[in-house]
Amino acid sequence: MLRFVVLFACLFAPLSLVNAQEKVRKTETISTIGKLTPSKLKTTEGLSEIKGIAVFTLASANNDGTLTGNLVYTLPELERQKIAQALNKPVTEIPANLTTNNLIAKFAKNTHCPDIHLEFAELDLELSGTRLHLNRFVLDLAETPSKLSRALCIWTDRTNKGVTNAGIVQYINLLLKGEEDEEQAK
Repeated sequence: MLRFVVLFACLFAPLSLVNAQEKVRKTETISTIGKLTPSKLKTTEGLSEIKGIAVFTLASANNDGTLTGNLVYTLPELERQKIAQALNKPVTEIPANLTTNNLIAKFAKNTHCPDIHLEFAELDLELSGTRLHLNRFVLDLAETPSKLSRALCIWTDRTNKGVTNAGIVQYINLLLKGEEDEEQAK
C-alpha cells in the first residue's frame, strides 16, 4: 500500500505543479514610439529650445478613461552640451534621461488602431536645479499582436462608440500586473 501511495504521489505531483505554473501570467508592457519633443529651458538669457525623445510606458488603465504611466525624456548629447553651456555646468551634471512617474495621459478624440494617439498636459521636468518645460504633446502607441495592444484597441473602439469600459480596463490592468485570472475581466 505504501508503494502505491509513493507511486501515486510521484506520478501526479509534477502534473499539479505544471497546472499551477500555467496559472501564473507574465506581465505585459507597452510603450509609445519615441518622438522628438521640443521643450523650453529657462535661463538667465531667456528661453532656449531643447529637443529630446519622449517615451511613455503604460503602468495602469483608469476607469475615467485615462492611462497612468512613466515618461522618459531622453536628451541627446548635443542637447546636453547646449544645456550645460546655458547653465554654466559641466555636461556630466546634465542627465541623459529625465523620468516622470505616475503621469496621466488621455486618449485623443476619435483615436483608434493602428496608432493610438495619447495626449499629455503641460509638464515641467526637474533638470539640475532648474525646470525643463514641455507644452502639451501627443505620443503614439502602435498596434502590435500582443494581448495588451489588442485590449487597448478594443478600449479605444468602445470609447469612440460611447460604450462603458469597466471590464476592458480591468483586463488591461490584469495584463499589466500579470495576475492569475484574466477571465474575471472579460
